[in-house]
Amino acid sequence: MSIKRETDDRRKTGLLVWEGRLLLGAFGCGVLASVLFVVSFGSEFWVFVVLRHPQQRNDTRGEFLKVGHYHGLWKICREELWYATQRKTANETKAFLFCRSMYFTLPSTVKPELRAVEKQMLDFRRSTVAMGFIAIFLSTVAHGFTWYSLGQLRYTFKRLAASIQIITGASCWVTLEVFRQSIMYEELNMKDNVPEFSRIQHGWSYNLIWVCVVMFLLAGVVLFACSRKRKGRKARCVKEASENEPVHLGRI
Repeated sequence: MSIKRETDDRRKTGLLVWEGRLLLGAFGCGVLASVLFVVSFGSEFWVFVVLRHPQQRNDTRGEFLKVGHYHGLWKICREELWYATQRKTANETKAFLFCRSMYFTLPSTVKPELRAVEKQMLDFRRSTVAMGFIAIFLSTVAHGFTWYSLGQLRYTFKRLAASIQIITGASCWVTLEVFRQSIMYEELNMKDNVPEFSRIQHGWSYNLIWVCVVMFLLAGVVLFACSRKRKGRKARCVKEASENEPVHLGRI
């Protein structure tokens, strides 16, 4: 009888150790997802637009050909071809990359007929940035609760941490969806920026946030899997049995 009990105790101890490693892995997965999200959030490689035919453009710097552009939430870079000679032939050009910061207020130089479209694009951009900051805040809260749950045997802490991890992943997904809708709106209503038959593809910054979504959801699933309520004989140690006993909040 004592041998069977000793074997059972060893099995339960092994399960506790294995669960602790899983929880630590979930915590590390969430932290890594946050780091990747911040890197993607601050980069400008969210979407690439390649024009089918270079467009003739002219600004204060001179005359050039626009080949395409790429941008994120904070900066946009335009790929240009500048004429190397006065003859202005396509064979005598040199590539140039012009970058500027994205604006979050409507410039006074916008044409009156485009103000409504530009205002809608501003709303998309602001919403994407706002959801990104919300996701960063939720991820910080999720890491705090997850770290605290590592040393606790009560199941409720793990379930709370798991819920916040999943909500964080959902916030990252909403950030991606708002940005995707903004690109679709730009393609339909801003032909000067995205002419017909242009090739549009998402960059590594956008795709990396999809990886973050999966990692946050994975961390949440692991935490939920380790949050099974065990009390009485099902508990793996005396402390776990006492921690999972019902708490009476009423007056005695």
